[in-house]
Amino acid sequence: MCKNDLCHYSLGNPQGYGDVEATAWALQALTGTSNQILKDQIVKWLLSQRKGGMWRQTRETAAVFYALAEYARTLPPGIKGVKANVSLNGTDLEKINVASPHFVRKFIPYQAAQGSPKVNFIAGNNDLGLENLIDHTLYYQSDLTFFSKQEDLGTVSNGIKVNREYVKLSVKDFASKTYEVGPLKGALKPGEIVGVRVMVQSDEDLNYLLLADPLPSGFEVIDGIRFDSKAEYFSEMEVKDELVALFGSYLQKGIHIFNYAIRPELKGDFHVMPTKVEEMYKPEVNGSSAESKLQVQ
Repeated sequence: MCKNDLCHYSLGNPQGYGDVEATAWALQALTGTSNQILKDQIVKWLLSQRKGGMWRQTRETAAVFYALAEYARTLPPGIKGVKANVSLNGTDLEKINVASPHFVRKFIPYQAAQGSPKVNFIAGNNDLGLENLIDHTLYYQSDLTFFSKQEDLGTVSNGIKVNREYVKLSVKDFASKTYEVGPLKGALKPGEIVGVRVMVQSDEDLNYLLLADPLPSGFEVIDGIRFDSKAEYFSEMEVKDELVALFGSYLQKGIHIFNYAIRPELKGDFHVMPTKVEEMYKPEVNGSSAESKLQVQ
């Protein structure tokens, strides 16, 4: 299938699953042929399917890397290096003339680093231009990183709904590790036990799920506390300095609840970033909770 100088092989799946891997194997099969235009068009399509520098899953990524390595090995000899002009919104940023075929350029706002190429971003759409000045194909990847000053972040749902709730835990029976659950009202005190309840809801079955729940600054995770009888177990749980990561290989459609406990160690007012949930091999299926605020006195 070819469209706009992009060609790929389709397995007929309406959602396109498997097309990347099938196209990668087809490219390997074509490496010994002389149809350079078709091979170039296939490579362009494969590169267009990247998601943040990788493909949908590790198997697809490996297949594409093998295919691209074979493709690069059989390229006809040509001019080495890169000559190109880079512009933003019609203003030249840099004229690139390097001997190496692989290099990295970083363009950041002028106010952040004196001497760097000045970048004039505007509200709305910004046009990044790349003009190839040599008569051979130029492959490139562009990445944009940014941060938002927005406060009171709301929920986001792209196939997954996420809700996070903090509750106050009081020891009911120390021997059996049972706790009374109450609403979290007002400020906390250092050392008090706080329960974290995360609800994940989806109308479709989910595979290879990652749940990343940021920890409030100055809070520590308490091992071995489960306070919600409806809570489920994840396949694996990792506790890091800044977040708790939960991994699940399969979740049926519906509502699922996960819980753990934390304890404040420091006083202050804390903003807690949203809980994020996504399918690792289909990151476009994702959701996040709202931002939370906690006070410790």
